[in-house]
Amino acid sequence: MSVPDAVVYAGPSYFMALERRHGRSVLVDCGDRAGDVLACLRTGLRTLMFRGNPEVAERLRSIADQHAASLASCLAVPLIEVGEDDDLARSCRRHVDAAPAANTSV
Repeated sequence: MSVPDAVVYAGPSYFMALERRHGRSVLVDCGDRAGDVLACLRTGLRTLMFRGNPEVAERLRSIADQHAASLASCLAVPLIEVGEDDDLARSCRRHVDAAPAANTSV
């Protein structure tokens, strides 16, 4: 997933290149900018997030459907913020242990 509003400064082509290089889709955050969602769709990106007006989101979702793309308005799972000095496994364990009914080890 990109950082919030990342398409504003990186542009859709950057994320398309990331997808091609790594062979997987990237959830691109377009913030509240409907035009950026449309630009991403034109570029070929298919996993997008729009956090703007709900009525606009519905229209964009209809357009995204026509492109076989998904348009999220929020994340279904919490993110784990990991800094460059963090141990990813330790961060994941802390996150899982803090969750209600945490019974799965990482």
